Formats: sequence, structure tokens, C-alpha cells
Amino acid sequence: PLGYLPPLLRGARALVVERPEGAPLTTPDPPEAEAREVRLEVWLAADGSAVVAGEEALEGAAALQLREARARMPEAALRERLESAYFGRYLPGARLTQLAFEHERATDRPFRLRYRLAVPQAATADGARRLFRVALFPAQLGRSLAVLARRTLLLQVGPLGPTRTTLVVHAPPGHRLAALPPTEARDTAFGRIALRAELLADGARVTISLSAPFRLVPPAEYEAFTRFAA
Repeated sequence: PLGYLPPLLRGARALVVERPEGAPLTTPDPPEAEAREVRLEVWLAADGSAVVAGEEALEGAAALQLREARARMPEAALRERLESAYFGRYLPGARLTQLAFEHERATDRPFRLRYRLAVPQAATADGARRLFRVALFPAQLGRSLAVLARRTLLLQVGPLGPTRTTLVVHAPPGHRLAALPPTEARDTAFGRIALRAELLADGARVTISLSAPFRLVPPAEYEAFTRFAA
């Protein structure tokens, strides 16, 4: 489609059709071509349920797919697809209570998605504690890419990101967050993941950054990739 260059064609040598005798050019390879900015706010309840408010700004393939789906599918069908195949994949049982789109046809601007979810079980019981997984949606590579125990064929990865997820979690009234994930940054052959967490008065803020270049992962490297994607 107009305005989108597939990853395999970025940074490639090309000729201008109108001037085939001219010198070859190099196609653009912008670092933000697949950028994704995600902001999530979660209000946890004492029973483990939660309300999640989210906003995502998408570029590249993700924006293209949503624009095409928005143009071709009735809103009710698209809503059901997002609820089951996207939100429900990471937060089982999540139900969309609000959904809105922006820049549906403006391909020169990020496709923006705003939503609100009711989640019946966002935190799982662990004795007297409840555990809430902070790596939501685009940060959970393992659930989308490393789904097999082993592979015999090449795995195509990326390009992913740069993705930045900012998550604010509010503890239930009368409760507090007892532990946060450690701050870390991992640079590997498969990409980079960085996580930073800080306590707030009534909860915590977690920032997760992810980027992964286009790469074909051979079966011999798949186990190392699963550790990166975990």
C-alpha cells in the first residue's frame, strides 16, 4: 500500500522507473518505521479483577493491519476480534467497555487506539498475596513468537518497535504493592529490552522498552531466543 515499505525492501538498492539510466538509490529505512507507544493505567480490585484504560499509537505493519480491518470489517466484528485475539490473549476474559480510533485514513500519522477493559482476573492468587504480570500486550514476545518448545525451521522475527509501554498500576484501597520487578536492560543478538519500575503513593509505574531488528532465527538459536522473549 501507498506509504508503507515492507521491512525486506528497506535500505535496499533501487532504480527510479522514470529514470532507469540514473544511479541506483537506497530506499528509506527509518528507525521509527514500526514504532509503538502504549500507555496503560490499571485499577486493581481486592478480588484480583481490574479495570484497564489504554491508548496506543501505532506505526508500520500494525497500523496498516488495523486500518485495513477498520475499513473492511463492521465495527461490532472488529470489536469482537480485538477482544478475543488481542486483549483476551494477554488478559483472559477481558471485555471491551470502550473503544475508539483516530487517524484511520491519515497514513502520515500514527493510528491511535483508545480502549477500556474490564478484566475478571488480572492478578493471580499466591497464598496471601496476589501477583500481577506487568509485561502486557506488545511486550510479551513469548506468547506470540516463542510458542513452541523447539523448532526445526527458521523463525522470522521483527522488525519490532521501538516499542515503549508505560504502565501505571493502582493498588486496591487498603492494599499496597509489596514488590516490583527489578530494573534491567538486556542487549542481545535478538534485540534490546529495558525495564524500569518505581513505587507511587498508591501503586507503581513501570516502563518497558523493546526493539528487535528483522532477523531469521535458526533452530540452533531458538532456545536463546525464547530466553530473550520470556
